[in-house]
Amino acid sequence: MEKCRVCEIELNAINWFPSLKKRGSLICKKCNNDKMSLWRADNRERANKMALKHYRKDPKKHHDSVHKARVKVRVEMIVAYGGKCNHCAISDIEVLDIDHIDNSGASDRKNNLHGYNLYRKLKKEGFPKENFQLLCKNCNWKKHLANIKK
Repeated sequence: MEKCRVCEIELNAINWFPSLKKRGSLICKKCNNDKMSLWRADNRERANKMALKHYRKDPKKHHDSVHKARVKVRVEMIVAYGGKCNHCAISDIEVLDIDHIDNSGASDRKNNLHGYNLYRKLKKEGFPKENFQLLCKNCNWKKHLANIKK
């Protein structure tokens, strides 16, 4: 079996992009993504031009791929935090939200950390459990109302 030339893990269908496999490039998805992130950071203007070119070519396809990526990160976040409401145990993905246990959400929202941006930050930090929990919208609202009454 082939091994990644960077990290030397064994390459398989899960951790090896089909396009890289087709070209015979022995690099795993993680190492390739890391390499591309560095390239984008060093070539920001060129990367933006390329992205704009793809967007103009097919805006609907671009929108669909962006939506798919955002949904994927949200689902990863929900799974990482248990997949159900911490209070009532409902597991309907459409009604689950991330909640700041210490009610510090306002400061995050001021720094534009809400929704997808917050999910991405949590993913980068390994989904920390000490200050975040999963609540359904009803339990989250009840918690909010209880804090107002105090």
